[in-house]
Amino acid sequence: RPQQCPVGATGGSRLGFALQAILYHEFALLACGAAIVALTWASPNQVGLWTFAALWVLRQSAKINLFLGVPVTNDELMPDAVRFLKTFFARRPISGFFPVSVTLATAALVIMIQRIVEVSVTPFE
Repeated sequence: RPQQCPVGATGGSRLGFALQAILYHEFALLACGAAIVALTWASPNQVGLWTFAALWVLRQSAKINLFLGVPVTNDELMPDAVRFLKTFFARRPISGFFPVSVTLATAALVIMIQRIVEVSVTPFE
């Protein structure tokens, strides 16, 4: 649904229109994720899988924050082909989800840094 959000759409209808606008991209990303899982299932090195998973989760967090409301969106940098998406962004003070998502992302980063510092026996591990 490459169309702007209808004027006056709120709540569930606004969410429905937003999902229609991005759902095919989300299915494509899930298919890519499934391919990565299939290709790396039994391999000893899972860096690619975990990198994809972390980026996917952070992307979803960013989308939710844009939908719920942020004060600055920088939507003037969007290409013309996807400029209609800015009608789904809410320009308002940050929602309660923002501090939660940033805190969880920071906690995940700290855990990853701790794992990197705790180097195992071999450089690969």
